[in-house]
This record gives sequence, structure tokens and C-alpha cells, in this order.
Amino acid sequence: MNILGIDPGYAETGFALLKKDTSDLMLKKAGVISTKNGGGEFKRLKKIKQEIFSLLEETNPDVVVMESLPKIRGNRIIQIARASGIIISELLLFECEIHEISPTEIKKCLTGNGNATKKELSDYVMEVLGLKERLQPHHVSDAAACVIAYLWKKERIREE
Repeated sequence: MNILGIDPGYAETGFALLKKDTSDLMLKKAGVISTKNGGGEFKRLKKIKQEIFSLLEETNPDVVVMESLPKIRGNRIIQIARASGIIISELLLFECEIHEISPTEIKKCLTGNGNATKKELSDYVMEVLGLKERLQPHHVSDAAACVIAYLWKKERIREE
């Protein structure tokens, strides 16, 4: 089963494709969709839309797990919400399951602490995936954490 994790953002959207076979979990592809300042908001949203569509066509995931909106205020949350909406509209075009999971739920599920730091979360992702280096930037690690938390919740992988 191919599971795509997405950490939606306006400036950077992280993604990680993990393959789940029986008891194995492997990182297949990871990266970030970056939009640059300038050119206007709609140009940036269009880039997110196009890159998500291309990513979905290339990876053909069975399941997509997206981090839900964080609890922040101000203009930044509006930008992230718009980017999330664009991503969801693209996901709906593909025949895959779609799930959302909150940042606090991810942290609590993986570390036992809903207030875990980015480093603690990244350390756990490295350990589970058997990586020697952290996934960078942190949006990529967060996207992988979405998938791992989803699988833990579904009891598809168990802590040894």
C-alpha cells in the first residue's frame, strides 16, 4: 500500500510517500513544494495545485493523510487554509482514501506528548524509517509523521 503524507503550507508544502508491506514501512519519495514571495497569492496557489496534481499522478497513492490546520491566528492561517483547500480539491480528483490528522494528535501518537518538539518528532520518524539523516526541511518530516501516526492509529504497525 502506498500512503502519501502531506504537511500543507503556503510557502512550503511537505510530502512523503511511504510504502507499507506487511510489517515493513519504507520511504519511497519525499520532498517539498516551495512557492516564492512575489508574483501574487494566486500564482503561488496555482503552483501548489499543479505540483500536487503532478505528485498524485506520479505516485498514485492508495491513501493520503494530510495534517489538519494548526491552531494559529492571523493572516498566516488564512494562507495555509487556502493552500489546504487547493490540495483537498486535487485529492478529490483521485481515487484514494483521504484522512486528516491534527498536529497534536500526530505528536501524541508518535511520542506520547502532544507538545513534542519538531526535533523529537523528527527523531521518531528517523528511527521508524531507519534513516541516518533527518528529512529536511521539517515539513517533509511532518508529512512522514502524518503517515506513521495514521498507521499507528489503524494498528497496521506496532511498536516493538
